[in-house]
Amino acid sequence: MRSPPVVYAELALHLLNKHLGQMFYLGVGENLT
Repeated sequence: MRSPPVVYAELALHLLNKHLGQMFYLGVGENLT
């Protein structure tokens, strides 16, 4: 079983990637229009 800090770090990284992906997608969408 993984230690809690590792679990929190993975969750934070997942949310960060999701957030960056949305920002990147919106930025590209604005540039194309």
